[in-house]
Amino acid sequence: MGPGWLQSVFVEIEAPSTASHGLRISTEMLPEREVQRIPKRGKRMSILSSSLFTAEGIDQATKDRLEDCAAGGNESRTHIAHGQRGEHVRRVQQALLRIRQLDPEFDAALSEQKPPISFGVTGVYDPAFARAVHVYKQLRNIRNSRDQIDDIVGVKTIKQMDNDLLEGKSAPPPAPTKSQDVYIKIFGFDRREQQGNDLSSIPEALQFAQEINSQAGYLDTHAPLRTIWFTGGEKPNPTDTIVARVDEVNANKSVPLGKVFISGGSAGGKNVLQVAAKLNQRNIPLFFMGLWDAAFQREDLIDPSQFDRPENFNLDDPRTLRFKGVIGGRFKDCFFQSWGHCLDKFQEIHGAVEGFVPLDLTNSPQVDAVKRKFAATIFKTGTDKQQALEAAHKAAFRQGRDASELSVRIFLKPQPQP
Repeated sequence: MGPGWLQSVFVEIEAPSTASHGLRISTEMLPEREVQRIPKRGKRMSILSSSLFTAEGIDQATKDRLEDCAAGGNESRTHIAHGQRGEHVRRVQQALLRIRQLDPEFDAALSEQKPPISFGVTGVYDPAFARAVHVYKQLRNIRNSRDQIDDIVGVKTIKQMDNDLLEGKSAPPPAPTKSQDVYIKIFGFDRREQQGNDLSSIPEALQFAQEINSQAGYLDTHAPLRTIWFTGGEKPNPTDTIVARVDEVNANKSVPLGKVFISGGSAGGKNVLQVAAKLNQRNIPLFFMGLWDAAFQREDLIDPSQFDRPENFNLDDPRTLRFKGVIGGRFKDCFFQSWGHCLDKFQEIHGAVEGFVPLDLTNSPQVDAVKRKFAATIFKTGTDKQQALEAAHKAAFRQGRDASELSVRIFLKPQPQP
C-alpha cells in the first residue's frame, strides 16, 4: 500500500440467511483523509432524524433502543413487538399517532377496520397498537423477509415512520398528545330498585377524579380522568350503558383512550366480567380488573355438576368454588371468601374466577371475627345465619374494594419524566 492510504472495514446489511445473521464483511481502500469521517470505535452515526425519535427530552437508553431497531441485526433484540413495554414503545406509539394526524388516508384506514382501531400512548405494545402497525405497513407495503405484512416494528417500519414524521414538518404541529384514562366501578345493591343506577356524578366519584387530576404532572399528559360508576344488577343491567360510554371516549380521535380500569363487587362483580368481555370484543385493552367478593350463581361455575359436593360447604374448611371468567387484561385480582355461602348455598355464592389472581380472604382477621362470633352463638336461628352470611360478605367486599382502589391509585400516579 502506498502512503496516505488505509484499509477500512465496513459492515453491510443483507437479507438474513441461515448461514449468518445478515452480515457481510467487505474491505475498501479509502484515502486517509476520508477515514476521519468514520465514527470512532464505540460510536455510530444516527440513523433516525425526526425530533420525536432524537430529541424532545428522550433519554439516551431509549434513543439507543430506537437506533438499534433502525440498524437491525439480531431481530429478537432489535425488533419492537408484542408484549414489550417502556419508553421506546411509547415513542413509537406517539409517532404512529402523529402520522395518523398528518395522513388522512392512514386515519381513514384505521377507522374503516371492524372494529375501528384506536390505541393509546401507554408504553405497552398491546393488541390494539399491533393492529394499527399492521394497517400502517399495509398502506406503505412494508413486507418482511417472507414477503408478508406483519405487525412488528423493525428496520423498514421505523425508518418509514421517521421519514413520514420528517415529511410532515411543514404541516401544523399537532397538540401534545394526551390520553384519557377511564375508571369503571360497579357496586352491589341493597334494594332491588337500586340496580343499574348511575353513580358517576356522586360526590365520591367526583372527589376521586379530582384527587387524581390534581396530582402534579397528571394533566400534563392526560385529559381529566373519566369516572363511570354504577350500581350493578340484572334488572336493569348497566353493562351496555357502561360500554357505550367507553366507546364514546374511544371514538375521540383528538384525545386517545388511555388506560382502562374496571373494578366491582357483590352483584357488580358479575357485571365487571360482562363489561370486560364486551370491551375485549372491541379490542379495547384493560389495564386493571378487580373483583371484591363477586356474587355468582350455580350456573356460573366452571363445572356446575360439582356444586353439591359436601366439601364445598364445610364450615370449618370450605373448598374454593371456581367460576368462569377468562378475560383479557394486564392485571386481574379476585378477592373472595368461601365461608358465608356455607350457611345457605341457595343464595349467592363466592369464590375464585378463572384467569384472575385468587386472593382468598376466608381466613382474614375480618372474616375470622365473623366466624368466631357465629360459633359463640349457642342457639343459632335463621336470622343469625343470615346476619353472619352478610357480615362475612361485607368484610371481604370492603377489603377487596379498598385494595383494588389502592391499586388503581398507584397505577394512576404520574411517572417521573426523564
